[in-house]
Amino acid sequence: MKNVFLPLFQHAVSFLREWISLPLNKALTLLVALFLFSSTVWIASGPKYETLLYFASPSGHSLRGETRVLPLGSGIENNAALLASELVLGPHTASLRPLFAAGTRVESVLYRAGTIYIDLSPEASLSLDPPLSLGVKALSKTLTAGLPGQYRVLVTVGGMPKLPRVR
Repeated sequence: MKNVFLPLFQHAVSFLREWISLPLNKALTLLVALFLFSSTVWIASGPKYETLLYFASPSGHSLRGETRVLPLGSGIENNAALLASELVLGPHTASLRPLFAAGTRVESVLYRAGTIYIDLSPEASLSLDPPLSLGVKALSKTLTAGLPGQYRVLVTVGGMPKLPRVR
């Protein structure tokens, strides 16, 4: 039995080659391809949500919110780790100041019995202006804004719980 679809397929390919060879059609084809690619990436990236991250004001003495759209992870720990990592990376807005020293990383995030434990790398202790205590306050406020429910937040630096007291 002959393959009836082969000549049809060959005809379609021939038609597309002729159609794409025209300059305007090349541009249209490129636009359609880019649209399909971006749509696929957007659909594959999963659900997102809008939240507030708190950074130092220009004076460095208070906190100001910055809106971010983040992917929705599964579970409290994953979402808390994402929020903390975004906060450590710093603000997108030029008028806001980062809270943590360069090189600071989120080492671990655990959620146990209503408390979120966040351990930052030792570089966080190098934060002088703004002070580390403001960074810890911002971390707590960001998690409260970005996670559903009520949580206590405990932040350590290099595994050590000795942090300046948060006002």
